[in-house]
Amino acid sequence: MIVMTDKPAIPELEVCALSKRFRDSTAVQDVSFRIWPGEFVSLLGPSGCGKTTTLRMIAGFVTPDEGQILLRGQDITRFPPHRRKVGLVFQNYALFPHMSVEQNVGFGLRMQRASSSQTRDRVNWALNRVRMSGLEKRRPHELSGGQQQRVAVARVLAAGASLLLLDEPFSNLDAKLRHSMQIELRDLQQQLGVTAIHVTHDQEEAMAVSERLIVMNAGRTEQDGSAEDLYIRPASQFVANFIGYGNRIRGRVQQEQANAEFVRFDIESGATILASRANSSVLTGRIIAFVRPEDVIVGPAGSHPPEKGNVLRGTVRRKVFLGPTTTLHVALNERTELFVKIASNAVSALNLGSSSDTVDIWLPPERIRLLPD
Repeated sequence: MIVMTDKPAIPELEVCALSKRFRDSTAVQDVSFRIWPGEFVSLLGPSGCGKTTTLRMIAGFVTPDEGQILLRGQDITRFPPHRRKVGLVFQNYALFPHMSVEQNVGFGLRMQRASSSQTRDRVNWALNRVRMSGLEKRRPHELSGGQQQRVAVARVLAAGASLLLLDEPFSNLDAKLRHSMQIELRDLQQQLGVTAIHVTHDQEEAMAVSERLIVMNAGRTEQDGSAEDLYIRPASQFVANFIGYGNRIRGRVQQEQANAEFVRFDIESGATILASRANSSVLTGRIIAFVRPEDVIVGPAGSHPPEKGNVLRGTVRRKVFLGPTTTLHVALNERTELFVKIASNAVSALNLGSSSDTVDIWLPPERIRLLPD
């Protein structure tokens, strides 16, 4: 993994207040971010959130209505695609089936009217960089999925791109192949040292390949940070629910001293729990307490909790076996149900004989995050 302690003075890419409207619809609204040389960053969000439109504006296929795009400090906002040192890898890699590997890789150079010798040298260099030397004469149908991906990357490198744009490159693959090619692409990007922006709606894929995630929703950026930051410290309900899933408990915060380490949160069932002030983004108005299923500790009714406080009693309504883990659906009352994820080999210790067993659950205060409802 590339670790940069001191960032260079100029980012590889800087997107400044970018906006795009299509008729009466706003696809992208005031989006800004920076990407540093060698980073692998994912634009993550549901369909229609603006991530692909943002990528196509960077590539030059869509003209923004407002904002700037800077590549290594140079304003390329109005440059046509062929004048940007940016390469786009499509979902199906867009290789020409009637062309050989070397012809596909050299296609961009021929469009740039490069000489035959320059094209040959650049093609050989690019194929060597992606470890595809010796396969120059093969056609795309004679290559594996990973090899086709490497050819698509080689074509971008041969054309002189310093920024690699990946538009949902694994969306058409089955789960097993998708996982192996994610690893393949990430290893390749690290070996080449090229900067990459990856667009996906799959949060597990984004977390697997990226150093940083930029979560988008309704044309705007919701949060920018590492996968760990977004998972443990989501800035909004949208991020909390999109990156994994969790429990949402509605209630209100009691008035507390400003320097208190914990705040008291009254939940709808009438109980009061403690939540860490440090993990809370809001303390007034409509609030939810958010906690991940794996952070909830469960034990038989009447068992001794790990610590005092935040112990609630509930009824197990359902067990879902997921191999190494089992998810329990625990109802606190008719309106509030929590998901609890535990190791499957720990289920027997709960002595659950029926679908209506009573258990005690403990919510660690430091793992509870208060978010606006």
